[in-house]
Amino acid sequence: MQRLGLLAMATGLWFFSMQAQARDWGWHLCFEGATDVPVDAGARALMETPYGLRVGLALGGLPGPYVDLINAVVVAAGGYDQDTADLVSDSLQNSLVFRIHGGWRPVEDWGLYIEAGYGLVVLGGGVSGEELVAAATGVARPGTELESRGYEVSSTLHMIDLEVGWEFLFWDRLELRIALGFAGTLGASARVQPDFVPRLLQPVDAFSRAAENYLVDVYKSYVFTPVVTVGLGYQVF
Repeated sequence: MQRLGLLAMATGLWFFSMQAQARDWGWHLCFEGATDVPVDAGARALMETPYGLRVGLALGGLPGPYVDLINAVVVAAGGYDQDTADLVSDSLQNSLVFRIHGGWRPVEDWGLYIEAGYGLVVLGGGVSGEELVAAATGVARPGTELESRGYEVSSTLHMIDLEVGWEFLFWDRLELRIALGFAGTLGASARVQPDFVPRLLQPVDAFSRAAENYLVDVYKSYVFTPVVTVGLGYQVF
């Protein structure tokens, strides 16, 4: 069955390559919907200039299943435990991902291209219970175990990535893009704020700062991942 699946995939790619048209070097603008698993899903605009030089802008979000995939891989590899995975999931409930790429399609008659870029990932989370934050970070909670208190968690990641892919152009306008790449976190920041009015500010503030430092360390140490890209777009000109 596995061999049949690989054969079907190879046949499909061969069919696409036979039907695809060569694109000349010139000015081209393409809009597409794309997903970069497990980094983002959204929309992208690509401008290609003469001699295959190109620049792309993308805007999207980080879907929950992608967060679950990153957590599952890191937990299975022993990077961090399930408590940390749950805290990371809480901090990534709402997201906005902006990416800018520059690249080159070196051969006029081929769809082969290479791109590198920067991604800004802004993450606004829900409310994590104090006991979860304490369990993940190993920092003693400032409240008692009888109290149920929450903290709002948000994060910002600065990422770089590199991808190599192939574009298939059909019927002069329709474009299919497939790529493999790698993305990693260069810098990060986090905010952990109490979702309540603390009676004693200093212990809660120290607890929040410790949690923020812990999350930043997690992002910078473990958010490095291979990326699989699939995009479908329309070439305006």
